Amino acid sequence: MICAANCDLAETVNADLHNHIQPRSAWKEGEFNSVVDIASATMGDGAILGIAGFNDARFQEFSSLEGYDRKFFDNAVHVWRQNIWFVNGLEVPLIIGGKEHHLLVVGLPTGEIITPYQSIDDTIKDARTYNGVLIGVHIFGPYGLGYFLQSHQDYLGEIDGIEVHNGEVFWPNSLRPWQTPNKMAQEFYDRFKDAYPKLAPSVSSDGHSQAEIGTSYKQFPQPGQIESSGDLVSYLKEAMIQSRELGNKRTNCAMPSLKHFFNAGINLAKRTIEQYSA
Repeated sequence: MICAANCDLAETVNADLHNHIQPRSAWKEGEFNSVVDIASATMGDGAILGIAGFNDARFQEFSSLEGYDRKFFDNAVHVWRQNIWFVNGLEVPLIIGGKEHHLLVVGLPTGEIITPYQSIDDTIKDARTYNGVLIGVHIFGPYGLGYFLQSHQDYLGEIDGIEVHNGEVFWPNSLRPWQTPNKMAQEFYDRFKDAYPKLAPSVSSDGHSQAEIGTSYKQFPQPGQIESSGDLVSYLKEAMIQSRELGNKRTNCAMPSLKHFFNAGINLAKRTIEQYSA
C-alpha cells in the first residue's frame, strides 16, 4: 500500500471512480447499508465511489436497495447522513482492429446504456452525448487501451483520465514481463501529462468485492454545493484535473484479483461452450 503525503487533509475527499463492488449484479438484502458503512469507515467523510456495471444495471439495482436515506440524482445517489456519494458508471467494451478494449464512463444517467462492442469513435461519441467522464482503465492490463494510445496520441485529448493505478492489476505485463501494468501506466501518464494538461491520473481499486472498498483511491478537492447531476459531472471533471497535485492511496489486492479472473475465465469457457453447442 502507498499513501502519498497529505492523505488526510480536511480540504479533500477520497474518490474511487472504478469499483464494481461484486463480480455481477446480484444484490442481497442489507448490502446497501454494508457498502455505505465500509465506504464511510475506509474512505471517510464525503467519499465518492463509482459503481461500474458491465453489460448490466449494477448501479440502478444497487441504488434501489432498501437502506439508509439518500437523495437521488439522475446519475448518482447521495447518502446524506454519512455523506457518501455513489456515482453511476459503466465499463464499456469496444472493438479496435478486431480486438476488445475497455473504456470507463462515469456519471452516466441511470437507465441509459452505451452500446457495447462499437468502434472507439462511436463509443466516445455516445459517452459525450450523456456528458460522461471517460477514463482509460487498466491500460496496460487486460483489454487496456495503452498500446493503442501510444500510436494514436490524439485520443488522449478525447478522454478525461487514465488509470495510473488499478488495484487488481498487479502481475507482470504480458509483453514486458520486467514491468507491471501499473508502472507502465504511470510512466505513460508522466510522459504525456504536460502535453495534455486536462488529462487526469486516476487511482482506483477496480474492486469486485466489498473487502476492496477503500483500498485504492485518489484525493479530490472538496465539492461545493451539488444540486443536480450536471453539477456533479462538472465537479468530477474539474476535480480530476485538480487531483494532479493531490495525494492517493494505492493497494494491490492479489487474492480478490485472482478470484475475479478465475471466475471470469470460467464464465468465458461457459459462453464459448454454449456458442459452439448451439
